[in-house]
Amino acid sequence: MLGLTLAAAAPASAVTSKACTHQVKLDTRVTATVNFRTGPGTSYTSLGLLPKGQGVYWACYKGNWGYLKPYYGAHKGHWGWVSRTYIDVPMQTG
Repeated sequence: MLGLTLAAAAPASAVTSKACTHQVKLDTRVTATVNFRTGPGTSYTSLGLLPKGQGVYWACYKGNWGYLKPYYGAHKGHWGWVSRTYIDVPMQTG
């Protein structure tokens, strides 16, 4: 028999707002059920899902990833990253 050693990949560490390149500072919501991640990319660990319509504070972004904090639910008060594709961006008026 061959001895095999399986090593679990270490989860990607959390990335804070210091990684952001642009400030937003906006109260908004997510437009679909989406992964809430430890960093700006799919290679980062998912902390769980944010449900469609979840109210969030969107602080800033890096590339196509927004750094935000949910107002309620399982992740209330925790910071994480969501693809900007799923963050509601209100239209500018006037």
